Amino acid sequence: MGYLGLTPTTAQQTYLNVDDISGSFNGSTTSFALLVGGVAPSPFPVTNSCLISVGGVVQRPDDSGTEGFRISGGNIIFSSAPGTGEDFFGVVLAGADYLNVGANFPDGTVGVPSITFQADTDTGIYRGGSGIVSVASNGVAAGSFSSTGFSAVAGTVGAPAISTITDTNTGIYFPAADNIGFVKGGVEALRIDSSGRVGIGATSVQAKFHVSNGGAQGLETDWDGSSFWYLQAYNRSSSSYIPLQINGSDLRWGINGSEKARIDSSGRLLFGTTTAPTVGDSQYALISIQGNTTGSTGDSFLSFRRGQTPGNIASGAGLGTIVFGASDGSPYATINGNTDSTGNGGSSYPGRLSFHTTASGTTTPTERMRIRTDGNVGIGQNGNSIVRLAVSGQSTTGSDYALAVYNSSTQDLFALRNDGLIYTGTRTASPYNNTTGAASNVYVDSNGALYRSTSSIRFKTAVETLDNQYADALLSCRPVWYRSTAPGDALHPDWGYWGFIAEEVAEIDPRLVFWKTHETEKDEDGNTVQVELEEPIAEGVQYDRFVPHLLNLIKRQGEAIAELQAEVAALKGA
Repeated sequence: MGYLGLTPTTAQQTYLNVDDISGSFNGSTTSFALLVGGVAPSPFPVTNSCLISVGGVVQRPDDSGTEGFRISGGNIIFSSAPGTGEDFFGVVLAGADYLNVGANFPDGTVGVPSITFQADTDTGIYRGGSGIVSVASNGVAAGSFSSTGFSAVAGTVGAPAISTITDTNTGIYFPAADNIGFVKGGVEALRIDSSGRVGIGATSVQAKFHVSNGGAQGLETDWDGSSFWYLQAYNRSSSSYIPLQINGSDLRWGINGSEKARIDSSGRLLFGTTTAPTVGDSQYALISIQGNTTGSTGDSFLSFRRGQTPGNIASGAGLGTIVFGASDGSPYATINGNTDSTGNGGSSYPGRLSFHTTASGTTTPTERMRIRTDGNVGIGQNGNSIVRLAVSGQSTTGSDYALAVYNSSTQDLFALRNDGLIYTGTRTASPYNNTTGAASNVYVDSNGALYRSTSSIRFKTAVETLDNQYADALLSCRPVWYRSTAPGDALHPDWGYWGFIAEEVAEIDPRLVFWKTHETEKDEDGNTVQVELEEPIAEGVQYDRFVPHLLNLIKRQGEAIAELQAEVAALKGA
């Protein structure tokens, strides 16, 4: 017989005496429970790890059951039934020093491992399944080895499944199916969830890469599912976006590996260039644009667009605004772009520009100048379709001016007062100083237009000699002396003048009078227009037109005088 204990299959902490079973020997029973102290030993021994004696004869261990005994199913099974009254002795051999390669251990369970420790019999190694070696700790599965690797328990955030001996609350655990958690100091620091998303400081991962402050606020980056990646700072608790600050010596944005924009170290936003201007006021600009989408050497564009197609934009709708204001946004001036009428959506885009400033003592900009869709300009008004430059004064008083023109020395060249008075200045070549003896008369029409009075036959037709009756009618005019109430004579109210009354002269010959035929009014669009009067109003006497009548009278009086002189001479000669 071989040396007992040479090839035991379990490691026992010491020799164990098997409970006496001789009282059950009856010459027919062959199988008896193997107990130590009334319970099955753990780990349970195998045939070769036991020494069994019946009737003073050591039994041969034989798993084939041919002779001696074998251990199976928790029992000692003898090849021949022990007889009544035979004595029994059994020992489970200690085998820690005799374990050999190739030994067979019982499967064991998580609660009763095959290989255990003297002071911790529910901690050890057991068979977890086919090809699986499992480890139990205090009767709980701690991990398994198989041909595919090592499988650990899920662990917890306070006791991760994989850690170091000296730092058991730092390591890796598995918080849910298909989730991996990385723990530091008993606090989860990083998680990879079942969708492959990575969260740092976030146990509920919301994006492909999610960094959280440990609460609801976090930085997230993800694929939108169809066309782009996004980066966002978001509060999951309030479902709102939160501030995001990115710091660097400068910040750069690129498309397809090519830089398209940057914020340089001075805080300037650069488009189309990597260097800011270095000369002139441009170097102080916070936004600099160079070139266009076709190249960096072309001209630059800045586009303001309304979010509608042309055919849907109503007349007067805003297209874009540039605001000049204070740090809190208070507007001091604006430049506005608007539609000037409704476009047809295909080939007509009528637009206008208006310039606004905020008056002292107010907070809202007021329109001061407009460039219409036809290029006509209105200053102090909207402009109109027939005037290239229309200027409205601030008031109708004589102290304000609608238009003034100066030379480089700020000397007056031309001024138009709100009450209609026109100044032409006193410079050397002004009308006042640039005199001539051959000047033509100037006529002022009732609509305010200036005309040069002409006498050339080139401007006359149906010419007839003045009829005597019209000249004789002139003698019916009443000469008067008067003081003037005209605005231009206000400086000399005590001066007296000789003349005629226009209404009286008009009754004698309307051709000798200036007539007011038009009146200035505002149309429904606010434009200034001239409206013809139903009945003209006599305003002034055309004294120059008295000359032909007077000449007719003088000639006829001369002829009469000559006849009288001839008659007198004849009488004297008689």
